[in-house]
Amino acid sequence: MSSTDRAQRTLGVAPPPNGSLIRICDFHPVPKDFKGDSKVMAAEIGGEIVKGNGKNSNHPLMHRTNTIDYGIVLEGEIDILFDDTELHLKAGDIVVQQSTNHAWVNNSDKICRMAFAMIDGVKLKGGGDVH
Repeated sequence: MSSTDRAQRTLGVAPPPNGSLIRICDFHPVPKDFKGDSKVMAAEIGGEIVKGNGKNSNHPLMHRTNTIDYGIVLEGEIDILFDDTELHLKAGDIVVQQSTNHAWVNNSDKICRMAFAMIDGVKLKGGGDVH
């Protein structure tokens, strides 16, 4: 048995290697003229920026993590943007995303609260989904 205090480890947005995490997040409304920096955002969450060629590919909140994520909308509304499409979610909706290029954008006028369970994944050779 290790004497290392696991509470002392650094936590980022993604789970630790071979691990998982669960968290509750509040997403505030995003102003229509939002001009965030995707490089700063990706560095902060520990994800990567993968530029696609779809209609949403250049959104400043677009990122990818090598995780399998279960997102549950607890209250409010939110949009998840993918390179070529988007999905509007409301309280009670659940989404599973596997290492896809995506962005969470609250286009409403109220806070959206979500629960996330994230599981570390292994990136396959040649890119694509994680397993």
